[in-house]
Amino acid sequence: MAALRKLLIEYDDAIVLEPTKDELNAGAMSDRNVAPTGKERFGRLTAERIESVGREIKLAFDRAMYSGGLLYASAMQGINVSPADEAEIRQ
Repeated sequence: MAALRKLLIEYDDAIVLEPTKDELNAGAMSDRNVAPTGKERFGRLTAERIESVGREIKLAFDRAMYSGGLLYASAMQGINVSPADEAEIRQ
């Protein structure tokens, strides 16, 4: 558990050392020697986690969409079909 915690701390430190999108647009380079602390560190880590959750939600949606599950669910929503007919439709 301690090894995982150490890895997470190192990951968080790497995140806060990266320049933000605004800094990149302004031409800032990633030559920061000291990681931000306090509110700036919290803000950067929170933004990264929100972006990560957003990416995971998009991937889950894409998997559901391209597998045909969403299309099937929406098509079958208003139809009264017997279980035998539904099994035949799924094939």
